[in-house]
Amino acid sequence: MAGKKSNSFLNSIFLIVISILLASISFLILANSGIVNKDPKANLSDWVSAVISSLAFVSGAIAVRLAYKSLQLTQNAEEGNLYLAMMGRYADTEMVRSLRLLSTFYEINQSNLSDGIRNWNKKRLTGDEDALKIDSARHRVKYFYRDLMQLVKAGYFSESLAKQICNTGGRHIFKNIILPMDKILNRFFFKGEFDPFEKIYAELNVEQEVIRPKLKKICLIPARINASRFDGKLLKKLIDPHKKIEKTVIRETYERMKSHNLFDDVVVVTNSREIETEIKECGGKVFFSNKNHESGTDRIAEAAETMDFDVVFNVQGDEPFIEKEPLESLCKLMENESSNLIVASLMKPLTEEKNIKSPDFVKVICSLSGRAISFSRNVIPFIKNQENTLRYFEHVGVYAFTKNALQTFSQLPHSPLEKAESVECLRFLEHDIPIKMVETNTFLLEIDTEEDLNNVNNLLRDGSISLV
Repeated sequence: MAGKKSNSFLNSIFLIVISILLASISFLILANSGIVNKDPKANLSDWVSAVISSLAFVSGAIAVRLAYKSLQLTQNAEEGNLYLAMMGRYADTEMVRSLRLLSTFYEINQSNLSDGIRNWNKKRLTGDEDALKIDSARHRVKYFYRDLMQLVKAGYFSESLAKQICNTGGRHIFKNIILPMDKILNRFFFKGEFDPFEKIYAELNVEQEVIRPKLKKICLIPARINASRFDGKLLKKLIDPHKKIEKTVIRETYERMKSHNLFDDVVVVTNSREIETEIKECGGKVFFSNKNHESGTDRIAEAAETMDFDVVFNVQGDEPFIEKEPLESLCKLMENESSNLIVASLMKPLTEEKNIKSPDFVKVICSLSGRAISFSRNVIPFIKNQENTLRYFEHVGVYAFTKNALQTFSQLPHSPLEKAESVECLRFLEHDIPIKMVETNTFLLEIDTEEDLNNVNNLLRDGSISLV
């Protein structure tokens, strides 16, 4: 505030000096032209008139300056009142309901928003009650943003205050839902009526990217030597004759995760000295634990206590062919997630009848927004009406946890459904910790049995896959 007063004072002094100089130059010009006498004794009244003119000029300049300042204050007051009025409209109960309704619509349809909007429009035309509610919400939010942009375009409202309003979060709903809806509803859609929204939106997104800190991501690979279906599988050999490489399963998993360049650190977490030696011999990092754990997540939770991270990825040691793409999807989801208590995981479509019915394949069912509802070794969902066509999904044992979610998990007692199904992620759901699922269609290979190992080596032999 002191800086602003100082600048105003200096500006005023500068203006006065300039005014005196201009008045003096004017007087000299008049004197040379003979309009006034240069000798003050000859005509004192001319000099008095000149001085009075100079003072009047200076006074006029100061008056103009004060008037301009007053106008600025008036404009600022008017803009402040407009800002309060727009924020009042934004915080209105009906507006909040509208934003929530549209946000839910987006969350449900975000995987294929174009189809979601087209289906909504069809229902709206038939008079569907829910579709009409969405239309009413769309109308309210659209005209709020149109009015805001018109105030900016007309010069009544600065972009800085418009940014403050847009930065409350509704701008994403307007950009991602309202504008696409408008294009479908109005074939004469005129995007320009919402300028300068695009500029404000782009600038705010850049500001967020600059301000938002980069998450520190680590990958922990739980690896135990004993397995009920295939003992010692992590130290079995994978043979790639084309590259002339032989590696153990656990080494390939570790080196593939390193090769993706997605994580700040990759560590194998084990209770086996053989696995520890194997990883250290290839220059890898190991966390050794003598404790007995009932699940891989419990094992990595112990290791994570000593590590610095924002998000930890849990990749099973018997899944050495996890590609980069699904992991990138999980990274993106976690980076965009505002909650500090969240888990994300992968699922892939199940199509073969024998796999759908097999208890070795953990099935998952999700809400429309992509959150896990339940996991089971049994067949879920049960389809009573065979005319319904629903897809089945297998849960892939790859997780991403926020630090808070992992710490909370490790402190929770084993839950009833978790014990019954022997599926660790049920502990999250039974304690109301949400799991967001990401669908992937990339090629995934798990090594659970000796048959799986033979199949993988056959694929390596014929060149369908390769080691890193």
